[in-house]
Amino acid sequence: MRIVRFGVFGNIQYGVIEKDVVRGFQDSPFKDFKGPGSYFPLDGSTYNINQVKLLAPCNPSKYFGIELEIRLTDFVRGVCYEFQKNIRC
Repeated sequence: MRIVRFGVFGNIQYGVIEKDVVRGFQDSPFKDFKGPGSYFPLDGSTYNINQVKLLAPCNPSKYFGIELEIRLTDFVRGVCYEFQKNIRC
């Protein structure tokens, strides 16, 4: 069983992929998860795999930047400054 998050006709929901068909769940599998063997009731909707857009498993709640960009900017500024200083001499 492969649980997926997908978008179809502007709605986002969870479901399970079976061959080339996606079957929708009634609710999020994270809501009442009780461990291995948990049952997720289906809502009766079925979609061809070509009709849906597969999405990331969940929405990220936070985004993190990388400090490397700031250091790279400072490095480029330093190189440009040294380059300008050498041209003037």
